[in-house]
Amino acid sequence: MFDSDLDKCECGNSLWQFVTDNEKKCTKCSKTKPVVEFHKNKKSRDGLRYICKVCRSEYKKSLNFSVDPDLKEKKCCKCSKTKPVAEFYKDKNKPDGLKYDCKVCCSERQKSRNFSVDPDLKEKKCSKCDETKPVAEFSKSKVNSDGLRSICRVCVSEYKKANKDKINERRNQRYKNDPEYKLSRIVRSHMRRIVKETKLQKSKSSFEYLGCTIGEFKEHIESQFVEGMSWENHGYDSWHVDHKVPLDWYVKNHDNPFEANHWTNLQPMWAEDNFSKGNFIKEDCCHL
Repeated sequence: MFDSDLDKCECGNSLWQFVTDNEKKCTKCSKTKPVVEFHKNKKSRDGLRYICKVCRSEYKKSLNFSVDPDLKEKKCCKCSKTKPVAEFYKDKNKPDGLKYDCKVCCSERQKSRNFSVDPDLKEKKCSKCDETKPVAEFSKSKVNSDGLRSICRVCVSEYKKANKDKINERRNQRYKNDPEYKLSRIVRSHMRRIVKETKLQKSKSSFEYLGCTIGEFKEHIESQFVEGMSWENHGYDSWHVDHKVPLDWYVKNHDNPFEANHWTNLQPMWAEDNFSKGNFIKEDCCHL
């Protein structure tokens, strides 16, 4: 059953539901709720979905698709190449638990969109609180066509405060199970350290300084794994993502210390070796 089917369920003979006094009746739970409790839908006459946010969330949870453990490879619908399942993002809404397009194609599609903030846009309505606010009240987003998130900063902040434990648990699980997410966190952490120690501001994104995609960076690190290294045992007491030329050297001696985070300067290294290495620079790294 798709969202459109779910929207229509339990509607009786009347498909259209009209908004009265800023309230609407959910066709799933039959409760009358404020319109802010319904997601928007341009295809419906009142501009809202037929089912409330709570019912839609419960429905999506009930799908509960997981990646088929017997599935080893999959064909990308975009490039038509057959690749290992690790090259596809997870998607609980898909029958096999994976997106139709591979990570490379997803990344290229996202780059092609790369929306920027409309300079003529002065105000925007928040999809959560339904208030119209100045664009400065919305964080930037490369996904949305106007270059801004659909929810205002206040609503995002309130959600994070109300769901702090849930968000942290989700992040921790993703950090544990998703190597690319883990690497992106590590890259950003290195950048924050440089900003903190130098008081400089980045002129590019963290990943532009990295010089490759996260997927390519993951392959670069994996290509240097020695026996015993894996993403499962990465950590403080096991192995680190190390700078060949130390970060401290770049901070103290380089005109652009952010270049320390270029992929060519990063490698996996056992924690014990990294601790003993300190700020020592090998001769074959001096050209960097």
